[in-house]
Amino acid sequence: MFSILTLDISNNRLSGKIPEFLGELSSLRILQLSKNNFSGSIPKELCQLTNVSLIDISSNSLSGSIPWCLKNITGPTYEAFKQISYASYYRHSFYNYGSVLNKEFQIHDYDEMFETQDEVMFTTKTRSYNYKGDVLDIMSGLDLSCNRLTGNIPEELGSLTHIHVLNLSHNMLTGPIPLNLSKLTNIESLDLSSNGLTGKVPTELIQLRYLAVFNVSYNNLSGKLPEMVAQFGTFTKESYEGNPLLCGRPLRINAPLYQIQQMKKKKKKKKKKKKKYMRNGMILILHHFMEVLLLHGPCSCWDLQCFFTSTLIGVQNGWNWLKNVCIHVITFFMILLGNPLCSFQTRACVLTFR
Repeated sequence: MFSILTLDISNNRLSGKIPEFLGELSSLRILQLSKNNFSGSIPKELCQLTNVSLIDISSNSLSGSIPWCLKNITGPTYEAFKQISYASYYRHSFYNYGSVLNKEFQIHDYDEMFETQDEVMFTTKTRSYNYKGDVLDIMSGLDLSCNRLTGNIPEELGSLTHIHVLNLSHNMLTGPIPLNLSKLTNIESLDLSSNGLTGKVPTELIQLRYLAVFNVSYNNLSGKLPEMVAQFGTFTKESYEGNPLLCGRPLRINAPLYQIQQMKKKKKKKKKKKKKYMRNGMILILHHFMEVLLLHGPCSCWDLQCFFTSTLIGVQNGWNWLKNVCIHVITFFMILLGNPLCSFQTRACVLTFR
């Protein structure tokens, strides 16, 4: 059992959790569990499969986060998947009541030989193909799509430099696209679509020179897209659609909704600043105007001090400029008219607006 190279139990109705003992299949090269009804989290025991090249557990009901230790799946360093069996057989057939054909097989001397090869169906570049023979020696990928996985994409997946396919689409993943994915130097197909990813599309991904399929559609990504250079020059708007906050080619160059909102906010801030300057300017002019009159008028220094104190308190308490001006105009005329109650009323004004 521990010398199994390929385990394919896909397209069944298997349910429950993925068995942890699968991590003990140290010779395993291919693990196909797709299109079942497995639930629960991805067992960390799968991280022990250091010789595996293809893992497909898509189209199940798996939940929880993606184990960061999947970075240990580095693949074999020698030719795998070739199984040459030497066998001979002695066949004896007879009819029982003319309806049943029995065949007996037994190992005999090596007078006949046949070769068996694994055949695996795997989705690459949005299409499913059957791979067999020598091509499996260089084919590698990780498909966790169509589950209920949550959390961030582990940065450690950037260590899987040998894989050709990474499919994490149709889950509930959140957070940014890790910059470390730019280290997947052999990647040909990267599908992160239909999740809840946020942030920008990293410009570092332009370095992926073998990338033929790239899909981040239907997420919550925002900002400007990477320049259409290298492989990114071949991707169409379908790779990015469903992200209303993205802008730039090949999408419409017009600013998206969030940029329009940002522009409106900036304009609003400018208007507020302008009003603030006008208010402060009016108060300053009024101060200078009254200062001149007060210094040449009959009012006391105490009245002048009260006047400026009330001004300071008004500003600190956030008076609007019109209210501030009106209060000070009234105060000024009270002082100017030489009202004996001037000092008392000024102090009362100060106390009222504290």
